[in-house]
Amino acid sequence: MNRPLKVPGWLRPSRTIPVTPWRSAARWRARPSTLGVLILGLALFGTGEALLVVADLGNGPWTVFAQGLTEHTPMSIGLATFVLSVVVLLLWIPLRERPGLGTIANAVIIAGALQIGVQVIPYPSALWLRLLFVIGGIALIGLGSGL
Repeated sequence: MNRPLKVPGWLRPSRTIPVTPWRSAARWRARPSTLGVLILGLALFGTGEALLVVADLGNGPWTVFAQGLTEHTPMSIGLATFVLSVVVLLLWIPLRERPGLGTIANAVIIAGALQIGVQVIPYPSALWLRLLFVIGGIALIGLGSGL
């Protein structure tokens, strides 16, 4: 006899998009506080991705694709990430979807933070440090995504 699994309310997925205090009212107009949270979140996300790259223990799908492009083209990982973002945005044209400030900032800031991160963050050799970079990278990506 199969009974439905009881899931606590706090674990059930939300049926709506959460409204945050820093949410922008318009696609291209944002308060300074909104821009600050946007830029901080995207920079943290890109830095987290950079930590995963330098740890050399695995990456997210988008960064794996960008790394593959760097292996077959003269592009850097930041440029490859940006080019992939632009290609995806071009694919929006048939859908008649228009990007907003956040979408454009996403492409520019994450790619920039990723590129700066892989150039500035030292590549660790000790496994424990590489694992620490992975944990820190995942935490930064989660925090950046939340913002």
